[in-house]
Amino acid sequence: EVLTGVTVPAPAAGQKSHYLKFKERESRDFALVGAAVVLDMEGHTVRKASLVLSGVAPAPYRAVEAEKVLSGRELTGGLLEQAAEAALKDAAALEENEYKIQLAKTILKRAVLRTAGVEV
Repeated sequence: EVLTGVTVPAPAAGQKSHYLKFKERESRDFALVGAAVVLDMEGHTVRKASLVLSGVAPAPYRAVEAEKVLSGRELTGGLLEQAAEAALKDAAALEENEYKIQLAKTILKRAVLRTAGVEV
């Protein structure tokens, strides 16, 4: 079998998305941590959030608990902190990569802000 195409649906009205990654070098380096975010916004309120982290587990990790924290609430700095904590509350670092937990929290918060249209 050969994959010949992929169809990605257009975002619904009010939906915005963003992908943010952190890598050590600028060119040709894979991401240490990445965050894909889709927000359905109404003003400053997140109607629904979809959050996926990469580089923090053997496969992309859907941050369902963080989605629950954000959904239905006004986006604030404190709410972002709660969501980042919820996304990684069960994270268990491997030897010598403890830094990735804090890095993932930061990347997730920045990706949510950029998706919502707030530059960081």
